[in-house]
Amino acid sequence: MSHNFTFHRTWPFTRLILLACLFAGFGLLIPRSTLAQNETTGPEIKIGFGGNIKLGKWTPIFIHADPDFAAARFEVQNIDGDDTPVVYSGPLLRDPQQPGHFQAWTRVGRTYGDLVLRLLDADGTVISRHDLLIDRDNRTAEFRQSTRELILTLEPDNRFKDAIESVSSVASREKTRIVTSVGEADDLPINWLGYDGVKSVLLVTSDLERIEKLTDLQLDALEAWVNQGGTLILSVAKHGEKLLSAGGKLARFCPGEYVGLGECNNSSRLETYCDSRQQLIASQSEPLAITMLNQADGRVLIDDGNAKYANPLLINLSMGLGQIVFASFDFDSQRIMDWKGFTNLVSRLVSGSGRDQEDQTVQRSLRGNSVSHYGYEDLIGQLRVPLDQFSKVQFVRFALVAVLIGLYILCIGPGDYFFLRRILGKMELTWITFPLASLLFCGLAIGISRMTRPNIIQVNQLEVVDIDTIEDRVRGSVWTNLYSPTGESCSIEIDPNHPLGFEIDSELVSWHGLPGDGLGGMMTTANPGLKKRSYQQPFDVLANGQDLKTKIVDLPLQVSSTKPIFSQWWSETPVRFRSRLNQNPRLQQLRGTITNQLDFTMKNCRVVFENWAYLLDEPLRPGDTFDIQTGTREKTLKSILTRKVAQKKSDRSDNSPWNPTDTRVNRIADIMMFYQAAGGSNYTGLTHDYQRFVDMSDQLDLKRAILVGEVDVPGATLKLKINNKDVLYQYDQVTTIVRVVFPVEYLDNRDSR
Repeated sequence: MSHNFTFHRTWPFTRLILLACLFAGFGLLIPRSTLAQNETTGPEIKIGFGGNIKLGKWTPIFIHADPDFAAARFEVQNIDGDDTPVVYSGPLLRDPQQPGHFQAWTRVGRTYGDLVLRLLDADGTVISRHDLLIDRDNRTAEFRQSTRELILTLEPDNRFKDAIESVSSVASREKTRIVTSVGEADDLPINWLGYDGVKSVLLVTSDLERIEKLTDLQLDALEAWVNQGGTLILSVAKHGEKLLSAGGKLARFCPGEYVGLGECNNSSRLETYCDSRQQLIASQSEPLAITMLNQADGRVLIDDGNAKYANPLLINLSMGLGQIVFASFDFDSQRIMDWKGFTNLVSRLVSGSGRDQEDQTVQRSLRGNSVSHYGYEDLIGQLRVPLDQFSKVQFVRFALVAVLIGLYILCIGPGDYFFLRRILGKMELTWITFPLASLLFCGLAIGISRMTRPNIIQVNQLEVVDIDTIEDRVRGSVWTNLYSPTGESCSIEIDPNHPLGFEIDSELVSWHGLPGDGLGGMMTTANPGLKKRSYQQPFDVLANGQDLKTKIVDLPLQVSSTKPIFSQWWSETPVRFRSRLNQNPRLQQLRGTITNQLDFTMKNCRVVFENWAYLLDEPLRPGDTFDIQTGTREKTLKSILTRKVAQKKSDRSDNSPWNPTDTRVNRIADIMMFYQAAGGSNYTGLTHDYQRFVDMSDQLDLKRAILVGEVDVPGATLKLKINNKDVLYQYDQVTTIVRVVFPVEYLDNRDSR
């Protein structure tokens, strides 16, 4: 009886203990990522656009918190393209027009490993820590191949996203194109670097309230990105007066002077452009509202066919080193979106220029083709091969190594025995002869190593300097490979005084990854599991909010290893260029003169424009002026790029096949710079999507001519430091190419008489 009473009194406590143990057991089953989210009651973290991370590309991190959030700096830790840990750090970007919204950025080099974000206050104290990528089963984002196109749409719903994806799927491009929709302006970068992985941005404006939410910093970032080589697709009609007139939100992107709202009564050319059998504007239907512009610049893709004054419907114009596709009607009006040609219209615009469209179907089918066994499928991979070859670094043949090992075994085995037994007769001397033989062969190995390896750091480099004479800006793109004879930790930065006379005011230095899943590629899933020492990449953002200063600190270099580095720099044009170039539309010829006002000589010069190349026979020295008609030889651009040769037994000429094992840096650079003009992957069998900003084929059709020449002076000087001291290094192979972009005036037939 007493025992029964005790049990009933203690049973409730026993149940509480059992329930506590049960909940504790369930707690162990909760994924780590869920616990991390529950522990973090602070800011909301988003990475990439729609959770997409393109390997080897800068990816924005959006942080939404309370307006009084105390974080001032960020640190992001992950691994680079060579499987080495790297920590990015810098000021947390803030937008005064968006209180509580902060932004950071990072680069991811492999598909494995954690991505850790730490937010710090002004004193460097960690406020919060966030594990953004825990494991493959609990990712907050998705890794994407570096060569996949990323299309960004800013729209209230997913109509444009769905239209692009539907056409892409039919064209078997679903594996090569990523389309993501940004519903709110809050999730757009406030620094141009956040758009690094984006190919095109599509902006529609019928929802005026959404566009009005764009801040000045977001528009500055978008403009800076377009100037760097991006493509903006903009559609404005109904709200043109508020957005395009002086002081309007989007006036900076307008291709001409805004006049007012007009009407289009004939849509036949638009229907032909979109390959649509359905009429957009029927005979009895209302006209289409369009934006009227005065002195519109750029190339008119289609107009309304008006006999007296043709109003442009689609205009493609250059902006810096990038381009804008401007539609004078609203893409997102219900009338356009219900039209059967809508999907084809959007798809054609995001697919790029006519040169690009010719290459699309073949380009995608070549992924994984016969050249993949070389370890790369992108042109950047082919460039990596010659940059990894150093003239003073000689590889020791395996046969020599095998012979030395055999001799060593003979010396310490049978040789030592017979020498001591038959000649000296004292076997106990092996305690002396064995170490001596070992030391002898060790010295021999060290001697061979020093004879076949340099004793200071070697540098191979390709630099492409783009001078925009319209915007008076210069951009340098530098691919560098370092060879280190010893194991050291070095710091890397760019000397602000460029050897070609430019004063560098903004630079971006970082590691360089290899696209693809070949050996060393960023898509490689095999994790070697080796512990490596990390290095740092600090950032500084200049006063205008767009220019950056970066460097690499304590980068570990292994013994007798190479390390690829990619850097970009920007500067003001040191001189004003003089050129008078025009084109006669009847003869389709470039005419005019160009003066070299740079302080250095260029060789192998040619002027490229539309489908033509004008070759100079002599080097272009400082102050020299040449006339296009009388001082050059005219050839088709494609024949120059593809090295077309005439056949002896026929009147036709054939392209020289592209050799994917070619190690001539200037030859590879030619194709990189005008990839689409050369025929794209139809010609090379390789893609050029990882760093496609180098390809300026589109500019040739946008009233731009480009002077291209090689320079003997080494390019951007990369300062190398070990223990804060400048180290000795030597340029081995250096190729510097300069491209100067000039405007071209189009004359009508009357002006050409």
